[in-house]
Amino acid sequence: MGLFSRKITNPLPPVNKKTGSLVINDKLLIVVSVNAEEIKSLVTQFCKLYRRNDYAIEIKLHPVEEGIVALTFPNDFDFVVFFYLVKHLNYAGQSSVKVLGWCTLPPIGANDPVSKQAMIYMDENYLPEKTVCITTQDNSCWKIDFNKNQYKPSVLLQPFSNPPYSFIEIKHREGYLISV
Repeated sequence: MGLFSRKITNPLPPVNKKTGSLVINDKLLIVVSVNAEEIKSLVTQFCKLYRRNDYAIEIKLHPVEEGIVALTFPNDFDFVVFFYLVKHLNYAGQSSVKVLGWCTLPPIGANDPVSKQAMIYMDENYLPEKTVCITTQDNSCWKIDFNKNQYKPSVLLQPFSNPPYSFIEIKHREGYLISV
């Protein structure tokens, strides 16, 4: 069975019993075929790029298996930055990596796929520039238009699948916190 087809019974965070809503920060990235030191370097580089006087991204690296690292985020941050991180990890390094992410989508504009569980990945075939894509839990596909800051409907490129590791399982693993 392939890594991204592994079945998980509780893949994302539970509903908050007090408010009845999903846990807000459920962003999760799984990075495959990486050298741990390279991913640490790429994440540090990304954190430095998006560091502001009053805004710092914290990313926790969790080694999962040989060649597989999970990334979680102790503090929430803008989703557009999350989408840029997916792009950065795919193209800034020397290795051939595969990055898949999962989260609950926030609204960017009117008629967006809001509050849906989603899988985030790169469309390797879209030119002139590689594009960040989203497939929601109901298999609706969207591409991110960074210029207009919006989701654009697309044909289904990759069907939704749950993460190969549960969000809670990853959050409780030991890891390295990167914050610069």
